Amino acid sequence: MAPIPKLTNVGKLRKIAFTLKNSTTILLPVWYRTLKTHGLPQCMMPRDVPTRWNSTYDMLEFAIRYHVAIDAMTAVRDFDLRKHELVSTEWDIAMELRDVLKVSNLLLPIFCFFTSFHLDLQRHNIVFFLWHPQPRHRHPRHGHH
Repeated sequence: MAPIPKLTNVGKLRKIAFTLKNSTTILLPVWYRTLKTHGLPQCMMPRDVPTRWNSTYDMLEFAIRYHVAIDAMTAVRDFDLRKHELVSTEWDIAMELRDVLKVSNLLLPIFCFFTSFHLDLQRHNIVFFLWHPQPRHRHPRHGHH
């Protein structure tokens, strides 16, 4: 079995977002000029924070849409961002991970609805089964149900 690759691309993108946010006098103005050069809307890169649901998805979605600007920023040696540069396979992994997280992001409201519905029913001591398929019983004469 092949070893599972470490997701270094997420860590690199986190560091890029953190560095841009915390370099308001040097990198941030260059970031906005880079966005303008590439015809992208001027905004900050979302940060992936553990206390905000699906912030990894938001960061990856942004990074993929703005990959041209991120690549331009990490290509400049003077910015000390080259160590965070993503190669093409890392961008591919970022897109795959974004797609997986997008599905979980779409399913979360459904899961939360049914969980809260179930918890609300438990609080009121009501037993209710949302969906439980009944076992099939064979009819003794026909072999069907």
